[in-house]
Amino acid sequence: MMARLTLLFSDANGSYDLDPRQTTVAGVSATCDLDLKVYFQGDHLRTISRRHFRITFIADEGYAICDLNSLNGTRVNGWRLRPDEPQFLKNGDTIMLAENRAFVIHVTSDDFGHTRLLTPLVVEQTPSAPAPAGLLHLAADGQFILDGVHIAHAYLTVLEERLLLYLYERSGRVCIYDDLIHGVWGYPKYEEVQDNTVAKLVSNLRKKLDGISPGAGPRHIQTVHGRGVKCTPV
Repeated sequence: MMARLTLLFSDANGSYDLDPRQTTVAGVSATCDLDLKVYFQGDHLRTISRRHFRITFIADEGYAICDLNSLNGTRVNGWRLRPDEPQFLKNGDTIMLAENRAFVIHVTSDDFGHTRLLTPLVVEQTPSAPAPAGLLHLAADGQFILDGVHIAHAYLTVLEERLLLYLYERSGRVCIYDDLIHGVWGYPKYEEVQDNTVAKLVSNLRKKLDGISPGAGPRHIQTVHGRGVKCTPV
């Protein structure tokens, strides 16, 4: 018997059952198998591509999603898919379109045991019991764990990970800009770099954390106006 996979659209109180015998193409065109205009509304609907993603059933393997080179991207569990590189879906996954939390799709499947991926995710569920909500901590293997989700090294850039580690090791303290420039970038003084260098990196890091757990960015990485930046792990 073929595994069942259903896409749930919570805001629209609707669902879509995939047919394993055919490839399902989703987008905002009426020519798509799954017309997302039926389930999503609002002015930002134009940020979803006409042909945004497809899901294909692979015999004895499972359902795989592939971004169709969409303009604003597709994320699975916070990780942005590379165009035309398929990735398996499993029960409990979330799909977010166009970097917009209003366009979130929840995946349900009766194939609970299938977790293998066609391409490795850089954000993986920890095999241990989930960490308490709102918790950021550093595991023994050197990976950060946010709300029970491992943040693999490849998910962050070198500078983003260096900034997160620097702030985390000084949790609760306000790290002034001169110290950040010296500790993260290796320059002696803040004047050595452009004015928005720290702000850009902090903003990018917050967005990455938000991609894993909504609201985690500003919750854990806080800017203290006129002074610097601090990390609040809990």
